[in-house]
Amino acid sequence: VIVRGKLTTAFGNSMLYAVAATFIGLTLAALAAYVLSRNRTRFNRAIYFFIIMGIAMPTNFVTLMKVMQITHLINTQVGVILLYAASSIPFNVFLIYAFVETLPRELDEAAIIDGCSPTRLFFSVIYPLLTPVLVTAGVLNLLGVWNEFLYPLYYLNNSGYWPMTFAVFNFFG
Repeated sequence: VIVRGKLTTAFGNSMLYAVAATFIGLTLAALAAYVLSRNRTRFNRAIYFFIIMGIAMPTNFVTLMKVMQITHLINTQVGVILLYAASSIPFNVFLIYAFVETLPRELDEAAIIDGCSPTRLFFSVIYPLLTPVLVTAGVLNLLGVWNEFLYPLYYLNNSGYWPMTFAVFNFFG
């Protein structure tokens, strides 16, 4: 079963998709949540609500298929990783935004007075403080990507790129 079903390759693909998509999605969501939380303008509020709408809105697979074809990401591992990362961003921003609200702004001010650039402020001061919410969102994303079935069904034709869920499904019979 392991050899004929190519389960070792599928396990490696699932690990690659889950870890890479979780890392990319969490990092981008943390950056977005931090900026949107700290700079309270009407525009940033509107952007936050626009991102959060992604939680409730269904995915339009026809349009997404056309975008994937135009960008030549169909049947590639990078394409699937980017899809998983992009689909996890709304929920991650929602979680991390609420957590960033609890962090005192004095930490930002103290780091700026000490000479931190905005990038260093985020990655040296804020990012380590986000560990509890990043672990929570990371576990949820990892499990979500691992159990996802539709993206490989629509966007992967090559059996060498299939994750575990799809490899096991196609071996059934």
